[in-house]
Amino acid sequence: MSLAEGSTDPRIDPMAGDALALRVDATELRWSDVVTHAVRDGAWEVFTTELRQAVACRRLVAEGGVPPLDRRAERDAAVAFRRSRRLLAAEDLEAWLAARDVTVREWREYVRAEGLRRRHAHELPE
Repeated sequence: MSLAEGSTDPRIDPMAGDALALRVDATELRWSDVVTHAVRDGAWEVFTTELRQAVACRRLVAEGGVPPLDRRAERDAAVAFRRSRRLLAAEDLEAWLAARDVTVREWREYVRAEGLRRRHAHELPE
């Protein structure tokens, strides 16, 4: 089950208290550590802004305000995602998604939303 489906697994759910985000050897990072670091270095504001933009763009598509991504634009967004993470083989992507408990369908929805955000973010009001 993914977080999008309402997982309550404390190993992966950042809303489940101070859950473990990742472990490297003996070092553990909690979700509170991740969020604190993101806030301090400015990444949190970027993340929340981009998330709001993606949601707004998906709403615009649903309301008919902008067209959905065509197949080529969706493919280009997926390729950009994969290249930026060096997920060149299908098996690499599948393993990356599985390690994060994300389905291919969820990933494709994200890719579509991110493609729309990149295309239309400049048109959105503050």
